[in-house]
Amino acid sequence: RKVRIEHTFYSDCVWRRWDCAAWVHEALLWRLENQTSCVFDFGLFDFHAHGYETMHDGIGRSIDWNDNFFAFKHEDFDDIDWDGVANDDEREMSTLHPKRRQEHAVALGRAVIAHWTFSIQEKGLLANTTLLERYRARAEVIMEDNANQFYGGKWQPRGHTWER
Repeated sequence: RKVRIEHTFYSDCVWRRWDCAAWVHEALLWRLENQTSCVFDFGLFDFHAHGYETMHDGIGRSIDWNDNFFAFKHEDFDDIDWDGVANDDEREMSTLHPKRRQEHAVALGRAVIAHWTFSIQEKGLLANTTLLERYRARAEVIMEDNANQFYGGKWQPRGHTWER
């Protein structure tokens, strides 16, 4: 079967298809296992280098940056519009709030993170791959190491514990 991967940041392959998600996860796990995840390090990426609300989806909508993984300081939220967060967290945090402050949001390339799935992809990933089990196995090693190094051997609470 031939599969076409669209080279755009807003394609069906990115957020809809489980097989595309599986390919991306397999690539990440392979790189981690081979200690070559440095290939993902793109340095710093300034989301607002060319201004605010400059990316579009091709049908007239402005694209805001996904805020699944982020790090802020308390003072970054001193003047945030919490109603805006409740209405559309990604738009408020990645576009409108920085625009009001005339500040830029930046992605740090060396911070490699896996976003497990968009809801529409989950059934396919769980039914057709062992990815979740492989991520759990990697996490167990890290958790044990952290427990021994920082918590006197006491493990921290686990996150999701549901099974297939």
